[in-house]
Amino acid sequence: MNTFAFAFNQRPVVNAILVAALGTLSATVSASERSLPLAAIHWTVASAACADEATIKRAVEKQLGRRVFASDEHSDVHLYGDVALGRDDRWHASLVTRTKDGSVVGSRAITSATSDCSSLDESVTLLVALAVSPQVERSAPAPALRAIDRAVQSAPKIRKAYWEGAARLGGGFSVGLLPALAPGVIAGIEVRPPHFFPIDLSAPLWPSGDSSGASGGRFLMGGATLSLCPGTAVAARLRVALCGGVGVGAIWGRGFGFDANRDATRPFGTVDVGGRAELELAGPIFVVVALRAIVPFVRPQFVVDDAGGRRQTIFAMSPLSGALDLQTGVHFR
Repeated sequence: MNTFAFAFNQRPVVNAILVAALGTLSATVSASERSLPLAAIHWTVASAACADEATIKRAVEKQLGRRVFASDEHSDVHLYGDVALGRDDRWHASLVTRTKDGSVVGSRAITSATSDCSSLDESVTLLVALAVSPQVERSAPAPALRAIDRAVQSAPKIRKAYWEGAARLGGGFSVGLLPALAPGVIAGIEVRPPHFFPIDLSAPLWPSGDSSGASGGRFLMGGATLSLCPGTAVAARLRVALCGGVGVGAIWGRGFGFDANRDATRPFGTVDVGGRAELELAGPIFVVVALRAIVPFVRPQFVVDDAGGRRQTIFAMSPLSGALDLQTGVHFR
């Protein structure tokens, strides 16, 4: 028998064996994948520099080489995690794993080695991968796994969601709200709910001297502004925020230099938009500088009738005003 012919004739048999083996292997892999748990993750971060939920999902599925995440109703486990900046100027990530019925089956925490939140990205990816596939711990590269273990051991307990706040007092200047550059005093409080933008309430008081000329008015302005102030930490002790809100209040005025000088009170309403920078000094004490643009939607004006019966406007709020605030405050929770 020709040897070459024999090998050639046997190839269909070999091919059939290979096809059967591959089919069996494919069925085994498919069955294995179907048996692996799917997870739903709810992830919140306090800074745009941290990996968000979509980024974490992509990184974990790439590392595990399979589909990992699904909607809540199709998931076997539910992961709840967050990343926040601690008082130690380090970023803390925590993760809690729950079953469908809400029972806690595990929790882990890690702390960044630097003040850069992105330094946590690789560790967070491994943390989530371990939560959904514990077998990764046996196959993960040893150096990376040891780094995670050290971080978990040195991290504080899982941080529960809590409310934070701050109280402030200071002064500033406004232009356009009253007839001249007006110095004033400002008090404010801020509340930071978990997983929501900071809510700020400020109450300025702006007195104004006499308006120019032999006749005019003296004014006093007071009110309150409610704003939302989403922000981010840009350095270890520096935080910046963009604030937008609505202000309401009243201006009291009294004329002078006229035949009949009268008092009047006029309401106002404004839309305030601006930015601010907050610098921590020591412990809970901080200073904040804020610059705001103010546009009235209820614009007060004060008018008088002169001796000739002509109506004269002695003051009208500017259609665009501004204010610069400098305050000091204290954090609390």
